[in-house]
Amino acid sequence: MKDFLFFRRMITPWLITLTFWLGSILCIASGVYCLYNHQWGMVFPVLVLGPLGLRLVCEWFILAFRINETLTDIKQTLEMREKL
Repeated sequence: MKDFLFFRRMITPWLITLTFWLGSILCIASGVYCLYNHQWGMVFPVLVLGPLGLRLVCEWFILAFRINETLTDIKQTLEMREKL
């Protein structure tokens, strides 16, 4: 809990993951809705390209946080080596 209060651990990656899953469910539900309403031209883009595009955008945002975590790990490793 202390890490969250002092911003050492981020909650945004968790929120991005949640956004991806909720968005994917919404895309699938919209695709099924398009199927039932005979909107054939929208089925493929909504069912396939919607979640795929959402995944790409979410991965782009997550990438910044992964880089931050990796750099933090490198910093901690170097600090431990200096103490030895």
